[in-house]
Amino acid sequence: MLLYIRMFCVLCINLYLSRVILSTLGVVDYGIYNVIAGVVSMFSFLTGSVGGAASRYLSIEIGLKNADGVRRNFSSLLLIFIVFGFTIILLGETAGLWFVENKLIIPTERMEAAGWLYQLTIAGAFVSMLQVPYTAILIAYEKMSVYAYIGIFDVLLKLLFVYLLGVIDFDKLILWGTFLTFGSLNVLLIYFVYVRRKYPESRFKFSKKEGNYRELLTYSGWDLLGCLSVVAQGQGINMVLNIFFGPIVNAARGIAYQVESAINQFTNNFLTAVKPQIFKAYAVGDIAGMMKLVVFSTKMSFILMYMLTLPLLLELPYVLNLWLGHYPEYTVTFTSLVLINNLLVVLRTPRGIIYHAMNKIKYTSTLFGVLYCMALPVSYGLCKIGYPPYIVFFSIIFINVLSEVMGLVVMKHYIGYSIRKYFFEVDFRCFLLVLFSTYPLWYIHEILNNSFLYLLINVVLSVSIISFISYWICLSKNEKEKTVLLIKHGLLYIKKRV
Repeated sequence: MLLYIRMFCVLCINLYLSRVILSTLGVVDYGIYNVIAGVVSMFSFLTGSVGGAASRYLSIEIGLKNADGVRRNFSSLLLIFIVFGFTIILLGETAGLWFVENKLIIPTERMEAAGWLYQLTIAGAFVSMLQVPYTAILIAYEKMSVYAYIGIFDVLLKLLFVYLLGVIDFDKLILWGTFLTFGSLNVLLIYFVYVRRKYPESRFKFSKKEGNYRELLTYSGWDLLGCLSVVAQGQGINMVLNIFFGPIVNAARGIAYQVESAINQFTNNFLTAVKPQIFKAYAVGDIAGMMKLVVFSTKMSFILMYMLTLPLLLELPYVLNLWLGHYPEYTVTFTSLVLINNLLVVLRTPRGIIYHAMNKIKYTSTLFGVLYCMALPVSYGLCKIGYPPYIVFFSIIFINVLSEVMGLVVMKHYIGYSIRKYFFEVDFRCFLLVLFSTYPLWYIHEILNNSFLYLLINVVLSVSIISFISYWICLSKNEKEKTVLLIKHGLLYIKKRV
């Protein structure tokens, strides 16, 4: 519940920020900002792999009440992240810099500003990487309130930066990159001070045990391909769009992923809270409890995602116009396809936590990583032969449908959980939710006019109808009781804190 309060504050401010940044920078500079940030994030895939290791190992040691294990793993992870941070700088100043200067489509008059932005973004990526061990230990201890407060501070700081962006007479692209790097440094300092004071086991102590580093790096190494595939589907395809269609299309893609990021916060908050519980259930050998958590969190994640996605898809042109005013071509199409793909992604995400908990990522990361990476060469080939830019999102959707089928087979292999049982518990129930809720909400949309009042009515009706259908179709009897209990406890907790 605290994470959702954080999410609501962050979401509202971020939506406002996106409008102001697009207006202040302009479409071309906004596209340059997105594609430059994409190049740097391609070198930051190391963060995802080792970040997964941080969450897994810290949660398990906490579940086993092993303070020495927490201290040893945190110190090892912090040292690994420092080394990886310098690796990102090295890659960024060599291969990345060559790519920006020779391959990206950037107007000549904006090349100098883009170069400064690139250097600032690399510095920001290094600082952000150092935050990961600190956020991991907060989440492992389930200190969601502190995590929420720092997130709200971060977005309020960006609100101040946007104000300064409008009043300071300087190149807006360079200024925005400077502000973001400075903001990341401030957030890192807050995490550093709080975690060191609250958890003595977070104080760095160099470990000479080679096996500890080897175990963490081996785990992260097998997860590396999976994280690389996410980058390939995201920023790799962003590069493809820039090469074939230029920065204006990157701006449209950037807006689409801004919407996706806002929607994702609803499910990410839920999964952030449930992930350490899954790890701890496995640590004490409660496999049945772990699978109940996975099944329940998958359905709840899909319901939360769909509750926002459907009304947004129906009202997308009006919402974009209300939010941004003018927006680049392809924005509506890109956003619609990205949101549809997100519904597929959310079905597999909780299931992936199982393999991390069990340390069974050697073959799963290889199998799914290769599959997801295929979206990049397929998209490049389709654009090369003349297909329009939105074809890249169709290729991603097709690959994610295929991955859901393969995911059920892999789960059966490692867990022994029945494919038929899981399909009817999760996928089929979610399909019925979509089937029974889409038409009535589409019909309501068709008879209402485009206005802010009707938008609010549509959202309220969507949440009400989807909640009602979800409760009766998606949830089992035990899950219905658990959901009601969770809501009551959450409201009581918020009431006490207020």
